[in-house]
Amino acid sequence: MDGLVRTCTFVKMIHFFSMHVQVIVMIFISVCFTNCTSTKNYEKEQVSKIRLVKTDSIQFPLPADAAAQSNSIALFQTDNNLLLYEHSGLNSATVYSMENGNIFKSIKWDHNGPNGVKSRIGFIIPITIDSIVLVFPDQKKLYFSNSQAIISSIENINYEFTQPKGSYIRFSIFSPVVSNASKIILPTVKTYWDDFDNAYGLIEVDTKAGTTREIAPFPKTISENGWWDSYHTWCAAVINSKNEMVISIGIDKDIHVIKNNMEQSYYAGSKRIGNRPKHKVRPKEFLIEEFEGYWSHIYNTGWYAGILYDKWNKLYYRFGYAAGKDEFRSPNQIFENPFVVVLNEKFEKIGEFTLDNNEYDLNRIFIAPKGLYVFNKAKYNENEDYLKFDIFNIVE
Repeated sequence: MDGLVRTCTFVKMIHFFSMHVQVIVMIFISVCFTNCTSTKNYEKEQVSKIRLVKTDSIQFPLPADAAAQSNSIALFQTDNNLLLYEHSGLNSATVYSMENGNIFKSIKWDHNGPNGVKSRIGFIIPITIDSIVLVFPDQKKLYFSNSQAIISSIENINYEFTQPKGSYIRFSIFSPVVSNASKIILPTVKTYWDDFDNAYGLIEVDTKAGTTREIAPFPKTISENGWWDSYHTWCAAVINSKNEMVISIGIDKDIHVIKNNMEQSYYAGSKRIGNRPKHKVRPKEFLIEEFEGYWSHIYNTGWYAGILYDKWNKLYYRFGYAAGKDEFRSPNQIFENPFVVVLNEKFEKIGEFTLDNNEYDLNRIFIAPKGLYVFNKAKYNENEDYLKFDIFNIVE
């Protein structure tokens, strides 16, 4: 998969002469990556009366020795009735029944010993109840486990960045590690680079071939505007039912769709993201404490945090945080003002909705057949023995 999209430019020059109309069309094609690409539905929205409505809720009991924070919340790929909820920093996970919310199984991985994982789990991919993939970016390894926490094999993922300094594997609930057959896609962020034209947003690991490669080069707009900060370069991807990879980048109003090495862009922007002035300065090193404008810049412009795909309803949810309106005081403010852009199967924007920051937490969301599950932090603060999720659906 080469390149993110650069728009093919069509310039029409029409000249009128005395008794005749002569139309001369001059086509200039600029190819920035391997394939010629185009942007569809550019800054257009479908006229609709859809609403994002809470239709149900479910709660899961939180084990006494577990943490509510999580980097991995997902259904098992072969069983929609089971949900794996990873507990951050504890090398443990709870498997819940989606039918009644009860605990189906608790899993705890050892740190040392023959089944030891040696460091904190980064991300978990639940395939079957006896096939669970543990991702360790710090070790550059994949651990293959079952639900008894027995490690069956370990595989190296010796990826290398084209520009290693300032490049990191970073994932979240809405920027997950994605698996597709034998391939695993790792999202990345970049910091303080001068030239993003040589930067890639994703790492593709082919577990069958034993190879890794960088994919998804960044749009030229990042270099042009000096968007070196990590939240604006956060790259997220999903794979849809047509085996297309759909990519979202923190700065970019478009999403990028790749299939068979062909790429196309679709407008998926938000009216809540502000205009982006260039950075006034760019530090030689990534020392946030020496660059006071870093966090306020993100807060004052907003950013796109990631994307999830609803394969049951053929919808895309693109999540983000709107530009702030209050005085900037703390880096935590960049996670205020959450919103979601909804796209249909044709990548047409059909709606945009806000979520109450005092009630909901975008850092704990997942997709299931019944809809979009969003963590209700207000209810959790009332009773920390349960993880409560409200279920949202698109209705007309």
